[in-house]
This record gives sequence, structure tokens and C-alpha cells, in this order.
Amino acid sequence: MSNPWIIDEADFYELESHEEQMQFLLRYAILAPSGHNTQPWSFHVTPEGIQVFADTSRRLMIVDRNDRELLMSVGAAITNFCVAAAHFSFDTTVAYEARSIESLPVATILVRETCAPNVDLAARFPAIRRRHTNREPYDEQPLEPAVLQAICDLVDANPATLRLILPQDKERIAECVETAERALMARPAYRAELAGWGGERSE
Repeated sequence: MSNPWIIDEADFYELESHEEQMQFLLRYAILAPSGHNTQPWSFHVTPEGIQVFADTSRRLMIVDRNDRELLMSVGAAITNFCVAAAHFSFDTTVAYEARSIESLPVATILVRETCAPNVDLAARFPAIRRRHTNREPYDEQPLEPAVLQAICDLVDANPATLRLILPQDKERIAECVETAERALMARPAYRAELAGWGGERSE
């Protein structure tokens, strides 16, 4: 089985058809992180771009009963696709759909070639394959000033969805997380569902 993380960018420029190009960009989409590595997405190539579906067969009925993590995971895959598209000189527009009928796509990505792709998106392309899950302790070294400034700029640009935890709040939040985790792990059904998506899977 081939390693999905090994992609030769040069292969893209050998592709001639729209469908082949979209399938190539989807190779970057599926490298997105997902809740418990469920990868709850599927895609359909259309003449206009991509239809994105939530794969409800990978739903976590107990761990994620409101589908919050499922939809965040699908959103991460959409973002990866748009970043890769910008890198290869495509413009993308994402239209999100209501999820009243599960057979319908949760989003449609319209794709068109452009001489002026989104520079901010394209700049994030190298991060797609660098992204990985760290399960080891951090070295507790301070972040470099440039990295810290970039994080602060991102938080400032997205105040409704991102916020920094202040030092005086860290202990209280850690206690809340620990209490919640203990309560959840005390439930056999919760542990069983996690185990079903654990094993040798890795992000």
C-alpha cells in the first residue's frame, strides 16, 4: 500500500484532464487531521469542482454525538484542498449546505484556474505535509518571536474562533479538562468507541 504522504508535485503538471487534476488535489485534502483519525469525508469530482460529503458511517455516536468534530474534520479537508488548489494556481469558492438530508453534500467547492491565486492560502501549502500529531512531551522552550507573533496575528484575525489561554487560567482549565476526561472514561460505551477507532491508526 502506497504512503499517502509521499506526493511528487511535479506529477501534477503531467495531468491533462480536469478530473485528474482534481483527484490530485484531493490527495492533499485527505491528509487533513480528523477527530480520532476517523477521516469522515468523501468527495465527488464535478465539472465545476468538488462535492464534499460527510461520511456518516464514520460518525462517533457517543464521543461526538452532535457531529461537531466530524464537521470540523470535513472543514479541515476542505481547507487543505483550497490551500493545495491555490498552490497549483486555482481559485476556490466554498458554498456550505444545510445538512437536512445526509445524501446531499455538506459543501461544494467551485474551482477555476487563475493567474492570481490566493497568496495567503498558497503560502500554507508546505504545512500540509509537515502537519503531524505529537504525542510526546513538549520541550518547554519558548517560541521564537516570529512564530509567536504569527500566532497572535492569527488570533487577532479570528477573535470569534481562536483565543489564547492566559497563564493565570491554565491550571483551572487543566483541572476542568481532567475532570471531564475522568467522567467520560468512566463510561464503558465511551471507552469502547474510542478503542474501535484506535489500534494502529495514526494521523
